[in-house]
Amino acid sequence: MSQGIVRDYTLQAGIQFQLMGSGSFFMIVESEFDVDVDILNKNSNTVTLRGIGEGFSLGPMGQRFEGIKVRSVSAQTLKIAITDDEVAYSRVTGRVDTQEVKASVFNTTPDVSVGAGLAAQVLAENLSRREALVSNLAVNASTIRVGGADTAAAEGIPVPPDRTITIAGTGALYVFNPDAGAQSVGLLEIED
Repeated sequence: MSQGIVRDYTLQAGIQFQLMGSGSFFMIVESEFDVDVDILNKNSNTVTLRGIGEGFSLGPMGQRFEGIKVRSVSAQTLKIAITDDEVAYSRVTGRVDTQEVKASVFNTTPDVSVGAGLAAQVLAENLSRREALVSNLAVNASTIRVGGADTAAAEGIPVPPDRTITIAGTGALYVFNPDAGAQSVGLLEIED
């Protein structure tokens, strides 16, 4: 069997279920509870595995097995792979709750001029702010730096002329101007 099978099997609590299918690789792809498994070989030898769960795999083995018996203490549906070649499978489980929250206020301010070779606070701390947009205006000659109170020539995020940066958070924002002349920045605060 070169392609193999990947199939769901419904198990009743405490009842042994026999899967007829041969192969040299076996994997429990999905399971809610641990199970006990007997792997049946051609020569009537049985390999017993107890308390194995999702992601467990065995093989490829040197010889093919002829069938598998599975027991579960609890009723459940298993997804099992039986193939001749090893397979890889992964999944992410869980739940993510999301909630879209739209901004309720857009605060624009007049452009702020930052003196030559200086850093200046351009937005004060605002606990209602979700994001701030800081634009290095197209008429400016130099890339500015945007960040916290320590923003300087080699500190902060570089923003070239005619570009805008969006920063999430409520803290005060500063701009450093490396140019020999004053440069202005455009600002927008998005608040809840």
